[in-house]
Amino acid sequence: MELGFITNALAGETLEDIATWGKQQHYDFMEIGPHAPLEQLEHYLAGERPLAVRALLYCRNVLHTNPDKRSEFATGTHKRLELARDLGVGIVNISTGIDTNKPLRKNIPACADILRDYCDLAGENVTIAVENCPDTGNIAVNPEIWRELIAYVDRPNFKLTYDPSHLIRLLIEPYESLYDFAEHIVHVHAKDAEVNHARLARRGFLDEGWWRYRVPGWGQVDWPQVLTRLHEIGFTGGISLEHEDPLFGGHHDGRVNSLAEAKAGLQAGASHLRPLLKTVLER
Repeated sequence: MELGFITNALAGETLEDIATWGKQQHYDFMEIGPHAPLEQLEHYLAGERPLAVRALLYCRNVLHTNPDKRSEFATGTHKRLELARDLGVGIVNISTGIDTNKPLRKNIPACADILRDYCDLAGENVTIAVENCPDTGNIAVNPEIWRELIAYVDRPNFKLTYDPSHLIRLLIEPYESLYDFAEHIVHVHAKDAEVNHARLARRGFLDEGWWRYRVPGWGQVDWPQVLTRLHEIGFTGGISLEHEDPLFGGHHDGRVNSLAEAKAGLQAGASHLRPLLKTVLER
């Protein structure tokens, strides 16, 4: 298992500067998010790469009800799949898309059709992975739907990216799915979350302020259990730190108040995960 970070929190810096910082911090790789313009992304991938790129991240609603948005997001997805295929990036993390005029599960056939096309476009050397974020135009939000999508898509290069923070937020048991989907999990997003159950009991889940994302170690995810189970299932992929923690200047939409706070948040998460990873891998 390798430890890296998602570049979103450092938006505003060039990819070369982000990579230089990441290398100085002893990360193994970075996962480049949608903030990077395609020209800059292509330039970095075609160059020396001071820090390895394990994945590209572009979670957008390719079934958006607005046709202009739908076209924009589909084009952005296609471009990244082609770059990954042509320049040697092994994973592209995306959303499934969702038609918000339909119930969640009624979207499965249309999403599966799109995902099959993406798998074919990317080619056998690129894995299309969907993560379980509920905010990015996505239906892959729980293990039951993961199973249905896997069956519908039926492509060897279709996999899952596991993020326990979204399961915590959605009040879903976060750990058993690591065993249940051992052969399908290809990547991990390391973000934490906390639920204020007293506030939830007063406000209900339709209101705000009863949950928030945290950096690893500052929320409710049991990271020793996550890492132990990943080790037990033979996971040898990448773990990308993701920063949306308000105590380190983060926001739910990925913005961070300042680069100093963004770097402090990423460093806090890494400080929690690194010794745990070392302990687990030495067992």
